Amino acid sequence: MLYHNYVINLLEEPIATLLSAPKHRTLVARVFVGSPKDALEESRCAYETLVRIYYLRHGFEAFDPFIVQVLAVLAFMTQSRIQQGVPDVPLPALQSTLVLALVGLADQSHSFYTSQMVLSAVRNVLAQREIELVSKFMQQGRAKEKHPPQDSHAHYMWPINFGSITADREARRLGKLLEGTTISETVAASAT
Repeated sequence: MLYHNYVINLLEEPIATLLSAPKHRTLVARVFVGSPKDALEESRCAYETLVRIYYLRHGFEAFDPFIVQVLAVLAFMTQSRIQQGVPDVPLPALQSTLVLALVGLADQSHSFYTSQMVLSAVRNVLAQREIELVSKFMQQGRAKEKHPPQDSHAHYMWPINFGSITADREARRLGKLLEGTTISETVAASAT
């Protein structure tokens, strides 16, 4: 999963476009089989497949801080593809991947507070139809609202949701993605 995560981060647009230029083709051919866009699509597919296999084998209920980062990448990547309207992938397939990632984050949030914050950040950027779809699977009304620990404001600066290596890190910090949610207000209150 880590390898494909690196490939996805390296080859996301606009880098894949730049690497497709004629002057870079021989270098890219030595590193990847085929074009950068083909390598990116192959890594996306393999990444999603590995997460699904992990889920079938282990589930997401047990505490695993590593899987939170994997699920965050998968959720933001899928959400981005839904917004772009990728023509070669059916919408229900993308929505099922999004549900898998968000349900995994919800399961992890029972024992790891960071995953609850990431889950809120992802839900904050979803369209209404995806929020309704995900809510059917997450049983929102049953969970007791959790409050962040006192030192959680220190972790508010973690960068998540990288589309590419050239992405603006400041705009993708957890605090920015959570602005306007109840979690950000709770964290701000606990910091004072």
